[in-house]
Parts: sequence; structure tokens; C-alpha cells
Amino acid sequence: MIIKKLKIKNLGGVSDFVYEFSPCLNIIRSRYTNELSFAFRLIFNHKIPPPPNISVGVDTRIEATVLLAEKEYRVVAYPDNERRFK
Repeated sequence: MIIKKLKIKNLGGVSDFVYEFSPCLNIIRSRYTNELSFAFRLIFNHKIPPPPNISVGVDTRIEATVLLAEKEYRVVAYPDNERRFK
């Protein structure tokens, strides 16, 4: 699976983050390493709770455009009423 684009809204200290990956090496320079790490784990289907230092609200949303087996998909994660991610 190849991540082509990542969008994060209202996760921890991140209010709005958008990154489009190039086909080459990508280096993301950000102070939000915990939030990015959590978002990547969700995209790769690791169903884990967010770390205690990352706040999750009802408007939190993580979206990614991924390429899998030569088809493009959109992955969306958002919290339910109990702050678990769907």
C-alpha cells in the first residue's frame, strides 16, 4: 500500500494538516510526530486508542488517499460517540 495524500483535522495539536506524498523519498518536518504516528497506524488498520497526550474531539478526522494493487482508495477514520475510531 502506498499513501498518496494525508489529511488530519483536529487531532491533538493539529488543527489542519495536508500532505501530498511524492513518488520519491518523503520527509515530513513537523512538531506533531505523535499525531502523525497515530494517524499512520490508523491508516494501516492498527486499531489502537490514541495516546493519552493526544486529544480527540467529535470533529476529529483522518483521511488518506492510498494506492493498493494499482487501485486508488480513500481511507477515512473518525471517532464514534465513545471516542473510538471507525
